[in-house]
Amino acid sequence: MAKPRVKVKVKFNEAALKKAATKLVDDWAAKMTRKINALSPQCTGRPVAEVEQAIARVWSREAAGQRLPESHLKAYAEQIAAGGRVVIRTKK
Repeated sequence: MAKPRVKVKVKFNEAALKKAATKLVDDWAAKMTRKINALSPQCTGRPVAEVEQAIARVWSREAAGQRLPESHLKAYAEQIAAGGRVVIRTKK
């Protein structure tokens, strides 16, 4: 005996999905900003190469093993080594 076919109609709210995804990415960027800036007390005044390694470890751990682009890594390390802070922003 054949089973009756059931039709399901799905409505997709693209705006809600985009809003949720944007919030998720923004929250992650804020978390990474905090984690990288937390390195400042121990990394201020250290050689940039050492700070790059510290930042790369944090990034890799939090970004599922993904690497931070070299230009960003160097810029963040220079800023932290100089006693500054970084802000990670997302593209809008």
